[in-house]
Order: sequence, then C-alpha cells, then structure tokens
Amino acid sequence: MPDHPGPRLGPPQQAARGAAGHPTPLIETAAQALDRYRQTLLRELSARPQVDTRFVRLRLLDMVRSEHALQFHERAKDYNDLREVLAEIPERAMVLLGTPGCGKSTLLLRLQLEDTRERLAEESDRVSLFVSLGAYPLDRNPARDAPRPLDWLQAQWLRQAPGLPDLEALLGEGRVLLLLDALNEMPHRDPEDFRERVEQWRRFLRDDFPPGNRAVFSCRSLDYSEMLSVKDDVDVRQVRVQPLTPPQIEEFLRLYAPVHAERAWIEIQGNQRLLELYSTPYFLRLLSEQLAYDPRVASERAALFTGFVRRALEREISGGNPLFVRDGVLHARDRERIAGREWCDAHDLPRRGPLIPRLQALAYAMQERFGSSDGKQVMVRFEQALAHLDHARAEELLKAGTDIAVLDEDRRTDQVRFFHQLLQEYFAARQLAAHPAPAAELARSEWRADRIQPSLADRLATLQDFEPLPPPDPTGWEETTVLAATMAADPDAFARGLADANLVLAARCVTALRATDRAKSKTVALLRSRLAERSRDPAADLRARIAAGQALGELGDPRFKRCRGPHGDYLGPPLVAIEAGTYPVGSDEGLYADEAPTHAVPIEAFAIGRFPVTNAEWRLFMAAGGYQDECWWRTEAARRWQRGEESADGPRQQARGVRQTVRDNPAWIDELLTAGQITSTQARNFKQWYLETSDGEFEALLDRSLPSGVQTQPQWWHDPEYNHPAHPVVGVCWHEARAYCAWLSAQTGEAYRLPSEVEWEAAARGRAGRRYAWEGDFDPARCNSFESHARGTTPVGVFPAGDTPQGIADMSGNVWEWTGSLYRPYPYGADDGRENAEDGDGRRVVRGGSWRFGRGFARCASRNGSPPGSRDGNLGFRVLCVSPIFVKGKRVDPGGRRISKQELCSAAARRCAKIFSPFGLVSHRQTGNTLLAGASRRGFLGGFGAWCAAARGTTTVTTRVVPTATTTTPATATTISASGCCVSPTSSSPSRPLPNTSGRARRRKAFRKCRATTLARPRRGFCGWLRRVLSARLSGRRAHSEEGRLPGFGPEASRPYLAVCFSQPPSSRPISATRPLTCSTSSSTSRSGARSVPHRFATGWCTMPCAT
Repeated sequence: MPDHPGPRLGPPQQAARGAAGHPTPLIETAAQALDRYRQTLLRELSARPQVDTRFVRLRLLDMVRSEHALQFHERAKDYNDLREVLAEIPERAMVLLGTPGCGKSTLLLRLQLEDTRERLAEESDRVSLFVSLGAYPLDRNPARDAPRPLDWLQAQWLRQAPGLPDLEALLGEGRVLLLLDALNEMPHRDPEDFRERVEQWRRFLRDDFPPGNRAVFSCRSLDYSEMLSVKDDVDVRQVRVQPLTPPQIEEFLRLYAPVHAERAWIEIQGNQRLLELYSTPYFLRLLSEQLAYDPRVASERAALFTGFVRRALEREISGGNPLFVRDGVLHARDRERIAGREWCDAHDLPRRGPLIPRLQALAYAMQERFGSSDGKQVMVRFEQALAHLDHARAEELLKAGTDIAVLDEDRRTDQVRFFHQLLQEYFAARQLAAHPAPAAELARSEWRADRIQPSLADRLATLQDFEPLPPPDPTGWEETTVLAATMAADPDAFARGLADANLVLAARCVTALRATDRAKSKTVALLRSRLAERSRDPAADLRARIAAGQALGELGDPRFKRCRGPHGDYLGPPLVAIEAGTYPVGSDEGLYADEAPTHAVPIEAFAIGRFPVTNAEWRLFMAAGGYQDECWWRTEAARRWQRGEESADGPRQQARGVRQTVRDNPAWIDELLTAGQITSTQARNFKQWYLETSDGEFEALLDRSLPSGVQTQPQWWHDPEYNHPAHPVVGVCWHEARAYCAWLSAQTGEAYRLPSEVEWEAAARGRAGRRYAWEGDFDPARCNSFESHARGTTPVGVFPAGDTPQGIADMSGNVWEWTGSLYRPYPYGADDGRENAEDGDGRRVVRGGSWRFGRGFARCASRNGSPPGSRDGNLGFRVLCVSPIFVKGKRVDPGGRRISKQELCSAAARRCAKIFSPFGLVSHRQTGNTLLAGASRRGFLGGFGAWCAAARGTTTVTTRVVPTATTTTPATATTISASGCCVSPTSSSPSRPLPNTSGRARRRKAFRKCRATTLARPRRGFCGWLRRVLSARLSGRRAHSEEGRLPGFGPEASRPYLAVCFSQPPSSRPISATRPLTCSTSSSTSRSGARSVPHRFATGWCTMPCAT
C-alpha cells in the first residue's frame, strides 16, 4: 500500500507565443521531452518529505543451500539504499517486502529521486516510472480480461507529460527503471483472479521486459504468497525492510521528539508489545509527532491514528481554514472540544459534525465494496466517493478530508482514496465498532475440511513444486476487525461474538486487547482452550489447524505452563512418560547402511517432551541472559562457541562438504529431482551454486550467509517464516540446545537433557518397532514433510494423526531434532563413548526428518549426522526429563506406573523435595528404587535429608561429599546411624534425635508439621534454621548447575558438593535425625571439629563438613 500516491506532474506546457502574439507550436525533440520530464520529476519529488536513511535497514535474501534443500536467507549486511541493492544483484527484477507502514512506497520514491538526480547529472538517457498497482483496472464484468501490463504502463507513461517517446521503444533499448508499488493492492474479484493477475505481471517480466531494464515491486510480506518467481523462467530477488532495532527507536525519538524522548523511551523499552509496535517507522513517526500534543505513549495503533486526526483538526482550526472554523463539516461544540483537548477516552473524536461520521461511512463502504479483495486499499471515482459520503455537503467533506491528509484525490484520473491503507482500515474500524452487529458475518470463515473452498487437495494440485501451502483465503476484514475490537464499547463482547464465526480472528482481537489490559481472563482462557482443541481437531482443514496453532501461540498456549524460576520466567514443557524396557533400534530395510542392523537395546524409564522446543520457550531463555551466562555452557567446546571463536566453522564445513559431494556426483541433483526430494528451482540453483560457482565466489557466499562471531539468538530468529511463538525453534546448534537444557534444569529443579538417539527412537517407534511414529504407512497428511508442501515449519502439534500412540507429536517431520549421541555405526553401545558430552567436534545424531525432507527421512529408524555447530533452518530439538514426575497428582515413575512403597520413599519425603525444588534448594531424581537429592553451596541438606528420612522411616541416610574432576578431595561419608543419631566424621557425640515417627499417620503428621513450621514461622532447632535459610535463599543470589552433576549445583568446578541418598529400608524401624549444620559468615570449623568447605550462600556463608 503506497505511503504516497506518487509524483504529480503539472499540466501540459502551454504553446509559446511569437512576436505578434499568435500561438506558435513548440517543436521539441524526444530527448528534450525526457529532460523536461526529469526536471519536473525532480522538482516534485524534492518537495516531499524524505526518508531518513539512518533508520532504514534492508536485507537482501540469498538462496542458501544445505543437503537436499534450499531456502532464502538474509545476508548479514544491512543496506540503507535500494540503489546499493540493485548494484549487487544481476537479476532484472526484485520485490521489496515489509509490514504495513514500514515505508516501502517512500523507499521507492526515494529511489526514483536519487536515480533522477544521477541521470540529470550524467545526462543519461535512462528514465524511471513510478506507478501504483492499486490503480490497475478491474472490470466488474468477469467476461472482460484485464489489460496487458505493457499496454496499461504505456497509458500511465503518456499521462506523465506530453511528447515523451514510446515506452515500449524505451524498454526495447533497456533504458527504463520501473517502480511498481503495492502489488498486494492490485484490485481483483477473488483470490483466483488475484493469482491470474500476478501471473500476467510475471509473463510481462518474461516476455516484455528485456535485459538492461530494472523493475522493483513492493508488497506486504504476508501477502506475497503468489510469488512473481514461481516459474523457472523468471528470477525475482527478495529484499526485506527490517523492523527498527531498539537503539534505532531510541535515536529516532531523541532526534524528532527531544523534549519527551527520555520519558517515552523508558516506557517503551520495558514493554515488548510497544517495542514491536514502534519498530515500524510509520507508527514511530506518528508517535514522535503526537508526543508534543500528548506526552503519553499510545499503547496501540488505534490510539495513534486517533491522535493523528486530532492534531490535524486542531491544525486546520488554528490555521483558520474556512471549512473548519465555520459550521458545516464541524459543529461548534466539536471545535470547542478540539481546542480544549477534551476527550473522554483514547479513541474519542468529534461526533456532532458530519466530517468524522461520513469519513467512517466512506471507508466502510469502500472496503465493503471490495470486501473479498483481502481488504486492499480502494480507489473510487470522484462521483462514487460523493455518493458514499451521502451528505448535502459531500464535496466540502471530501475537501476537508484531503486537507487533514486523510483522503487523497488524484485529479488526473479523477479518483479518490485514503492517503494510507492503514487510515482506510482505521476509519472503517470506527464504523464497525459503532455498529458491531455485522462483524461476525463479515469475518465468517470456514474451517472444516469438508466445507472449506478450495479444498486442500484442489489447492495442492495448483501449486508448483516449491510453492508453499498458502493460508486460508482471508475475508478482507481481518485488520479492520482487530482495530474495531480495541475501539468497541464492550470489547470483550465484541471478541466473544466473533468466536463462532472466526475463532482465529477472535483470538487476534483478544491479543490486541491484552496490550491495553482490557482482555478478560475468562475470555482468554476460553479462546485458548478452543484454539488448542481446533489445532488438534482431525476434522479441521490443515490450513485451519495451522492458523489456530499460530493464534494460540500469540495468545499463550495453555499446554505450556508459565512458571517463575530462580532465573526468571520459563515455560514448563508437557512431558510423556516412556516405560523402561527393551526396544528395537535400527533397520534392515537396506535404504541406508548406517541404520543396520536391527538390534534390541535396554532403556531406563524417562519422560520426553510432547513437542519440540518452541520459539516461545526459547524467548524466555534469551530474556534470562542464556547466551551471556557462561554457567549454562558446560564443555570447553561450548564455551568457545559462546565466545564466538568457532560459531561458523561447523556450518561452513558442512556446506563445503555438500558442495564437494555434488561435484563428485553431478547426476545426484537430477536423481533427487526425479525422486521428488527437491524442487525444480532447487535443482537449478544447486547446479548454479555448487557446480558453476568458483571457489572464491562460494567462500564469499559463506562469509555473507554464515557470519562468525558471538551469537545472541538463533540463526533464523528474525525471519517471519520461522520465528512465530508456536513454531519449533530452529537455527540452534547442539551447544545451544544443551545450554537450554541446563538452564531449564536449574529453573525447574529437575534433570533435563537431550535424549540419546536410542531413547528418541524408543519414544518414536515403541516396542512394536513402528516404521513411522504412527501405526500404518506413510501419509503426507500426518506430518510436515516435503510431500506436505508447507515449505517451512508449522506450529507444534497440528498433525494429530501423526502422534505416537502415547501422544508424542511431530516425531516425524517438521524439524530434525538434536540428540546427545555421537554419530557412530550400529550396533549401539552406551559405554563405547558415543554419549561423551565432552567431545565438542564430533558429528551428533539428528532424528525425525523435517519439512524440507521426504518420506524416507521421516521413518523412525532414519538417522543423520550433523556437526555440533550446524544451525540449519530445519534443525531443532526436544527435551528429555529423568526426574520423578507427578501425573494428575499421583506419584508415578517415568514409565507411567504408580510407585509402590517398596520402590520409592513415602509421600512425605517426595512432597518435601517437591516443595523445595522450585526454590533451587533441593534437586532430586530417581535411579532405580533410589531417590537422589543434591545441592551445592548449601549446608542445610544433610539435616534436611535426615528430617525427610525420619518422616518416612528409612533406615540409612548417607551424606557423601563428592569431589569434582578438578579437586583432589577424597570422597568421604557421614552416616546416620540406625539408632537414630548422626555421627559426624570426626566426632562420636550424637546429636538430639527427632521423635519417633513410625506409622503412616505419624509420618504424615510429621511431614505436615515440618512443612507448616518451615514455611510459616521460624522456631528453634532444625525447622527454624531451615526457615531462615529459605528466607535468605529467596532474597539472595541463585546457584547454577555444573556439568556432570545433579541439577542445581554450583559452577565452581573445584568445589565438592553434597549428595544425599535415601535407600529403601529393609525393615520399618524408624530412625532419628540430626540438628542442622552450623552457619557462619566465613569459612570455619564445625562444632565437631571437622574441616568445613566454605560455600557462598545468599548474603553469608554456609559450611559443609568435609573430612580430609
């Protein structure tokens, strides 16, 4: 949608007059006409506000290839001028993509201005032409075809100025720069008609646009599903307008709103929604202008537009515009309110005069007229605009709308439109908010697979092999409805009323309302539940499930519980328990040698993530400083990667390996194409880049696409194709995945890690040895593979038919998943070194296939190896948990069965561990029939463990000081004697025993007393000490995990840690426990005389007895 209607050249030059005063024809050559055209163009464009290139970030998309695959990848280099981009690409055409308001039209006009200046200075014969494709004619009679693009461009060219040479002749000489704005606003009858019109322009580029000419289109990013380069015969490069970065937003405010910049920036920088809103230049410009009028920062788009209109009205009144200072378009009361700035809310505008109500009616009528045209900006004839205004003063209203820069009138074509598409949507939304009754019908969208048109099968049949599956056809009222929800008198009722007609749109409305804290929690919960159900409904069309999953990600997925840990917020992953047992691994199908032989492997019980880790989960890891905090990067290789020393070596080496493979076997590309494993475009580009590119050019491409240095986010984090909250995170290497697991372990107090490859395969194929994650043969409707045509990641869990019988989603397709295992031949041996986490260079096994690979790689037995530094756009991971878990309040082991008394400790000890784990005080996990608990830098654990043991009646509690790899401290033990007393290593004097708590009722009573006393009020003895420790822990500095230890242990590799083992008693005789260990402010010696190892805790020091 154009920010500007384009240059307006003056009327034709009048004929010259001779000496006698009679008209004399002016003879002008074509060169003179072109020169006059450029001069006039330069004068018109120079008078316009110019874009500040300091706040322009353009990214050129390169085609990056990995094995069997192709995808677009943003260059690391930022451009601030389209001329620089054009100079670097050989293609004749490119398309400028960006969000509404990012300045696409302004950038095209800036390009035309700079090109005109350059041509005049060089006296060049090249010319430029700017046209808006929103003016491309649409005949309401379907029998009449649209004009040929070349014929229409010729007519637009001749309107610029008289005497210009024929455009077709200029194109034939390769002298034209075409600037074609707003491809997404091209008028059309329906989506199929729009596809045909895009195809007409593609044919124009192929047949009527010779080499030497250049063409630049602009289009909304989300509307560019009908690509101009869908066929092999036309190459159209893509350039994205990047959102402004936070430093750019701050600098912009300080330059253009210096008085209020500091206060505004403080409010914006701490709010993620505001940062996203003002990363768009159009909205940031509106804010900078509005701050002088109202120093409050607008929290959403509708408030920004309202402020824009208020300022415009005040400007015209204070300037004495006759239309505004006398009755007619505004009422006297309206003028008083404008002058006094008396508004009842953030969206209030004058209502008594006809101006605002009639502009609302005009916008609504224009959008309703083309409601099936995806809500594009509409141009209407002057007489039609007067009819839609439907007022005795219609012409005055039209002039007033132009004066306040809301409407734009093109006198050459006698057409009227809103100055910006966003303004058209805003005024239509005001009308819809005032009269919400038709909202549900306007936004109604079908979602059932047996009702949606065109059907999924029909839509897939029309796609080229590399075209992505498009979303459901829009109604054209999406953006207008979201704006209307924020301005409705009862926004909650407005959103609820949409839920039955368009559930996804209702969720978008509520997401917008949450920005202003006007969304009711019951409505949010209701929509979350319904969206989760829709995304998993087999009766829903795949496109509808994907849309529901994305809306759920924006609103907040209830399947991921948001919790607060010692390192900030995190999302708890839903887990699925896998029983211990023997599972088949490998395959003898003979497809790939590395899968053989089939063999059985015993596996301990565990719980695995139901879904791959999502972008929403990863965002919290980034927000917690996960990339900066070295404690999560456990191995030396990981720390080198974190410092940026080897961040690009692995991916570059992998790309070189693929290139060498292609060069050794050039026929491999054609074999992949014949097998349907790559697209025709991929095959052509593989040959170009792997076979025809020189070594130097290939290395230059690697430098641009795979930059080295410190990384602070995943490779594809800012790519809208991959960064949706509900999609699995991609572009993370093996070290990043392990760092996340370490962080999640410290957050939850449970042990998370990457699964081994046999654990992954056991979860995917089960004991029955399924070929795919589901029962039966391959079906593209069950997973996101190459055959599904998604051509990118999809929200997790939207292929319910592809779940395992246990309910694990996306084990086949969507993304390859990292495992902890080194890529080595079968048979599998856990003790042969393949699970060595210290090996930072060996290739790691990835499993599951992805959206970029075909059915053969979606098999459960398929395995591949990837360097640990790889960060491909189809590479993610899921987590595995080995801690005891609760299911619906019942104690279960990771295998899913209830825990017997003979296998684990009683509920009291388990609950006690569960209570303190979130605070990072206790870490626990199950190994066989033993419950392990551990902590570092906390001296209370010995006493705490003994208390738990007394509460459940164990016989033996052993506290063991375990040395790390860098310390020489010998391992010693302190034993709680069977008589109920704690004997320290160097002392035989027993401490005061706790009361006998044998019996189930006594144990429960003891536990309740312990918990209530510890958490409620301090007392003497162990409970009072533990209460003080807990209080200090909550107000103090958190501890971190250490490689190879139980979760929650400190980062100092030289410090020993304390582990407590509760063993199942051979009898029911209870024991007593000890008083707590001593606390002091420095390293000291315990009362018993044992040497103490100082461990920093909160604001003081705790001592841990450690015998030499």
